[in-house]
Amino acid sequence: MDSCYLKRKRPPQLQIPNVLGDIRAEADPTSKASATITQNDAVRSSAKGVGVFSVKGRKKLMEDSHKIVSFPRAKKGFFGVYDGHGGSKAAEFVTENLHSNILEILKTRHGSSAAKEEAIKDGYLKTDRQFLEMGICSGVCCVTALIEGDEIIVSNLGDCRAVLSRGGSAEVLTKDHRAGQEDEKKRIEDKGGYVEIYGGAWRVHGVLSVSRSIGDSHLKDWVVAEPETKRMPITSDMQYLVLASDGLWDKVSRNR
Repeated sequence: MDSCYLKRKRPPQLQIPNVLGDIRAEADPTSKASATITQNDAVRSSAKGVGVFSVKGRKKLMEDSHKIVSFPRAKKGFFGVYDGHGGSKAAEFVTENLHSNILEILKTRHGSSAAKEEAIKDGYLKTDRQFLEMGICSGVCCVTALIEGDEIIVSNLGDCRAVLSRGGSAEVLTKDHRAGQEDEKKRIEDKGGYVEIYGGAWRVHGVLSVSRSIGDSHLKDWVVAEPETKRMPITSDMQYLVLASDGLWDKVSRNR
């Protein structure tokens, strides 16, 4: 059996506390930067405009993390949730490097919002290349939000998801990347790979249920690191944005 084989286990149903505040254009985050990878205990924290909750499931160690980078004097912030698998190394690396790669590339790209989206994609791909050079076979799914001025750009890989509350209704901003989806399955097969059911789920080469991630070097020919992105203006009817891993979305409906 491949040493990178992952048997995914879902955490039990969670009661999520109400710690998320509004994220609006006029709300400047107060914390310059924060990152957490929790080994055992639940984490709950909040500051002006943002809150975090994290708890370990049945696995021995927490493999998930988050990143918050804010610019108090500007209407700008970066927020990321990272769901690791096959160990915590990929999540740790992404927590430390993805935001800096994206922000560094953004400095060199000027012009349209489309250019910003391309910069974010390039930041994801650069981070993936850097991690692969380390020779570690773990991987990580990601969802990020970049707020700049009156605009937000949301990006994701795998089954981490962004859901926006707008006027009291939930709006899913991201698309999951799972091996069983027809478009992802076709992309993998067109590259000479295959998808099969193992353990009750469609998996790339019978191993990984997600079809996009950072890392997963043993499946890199088929499990790509190019995110899908969505940009939109920030409007007054936006109440809050939830970024979370499948540990939440598999247990809590988007409308709850």
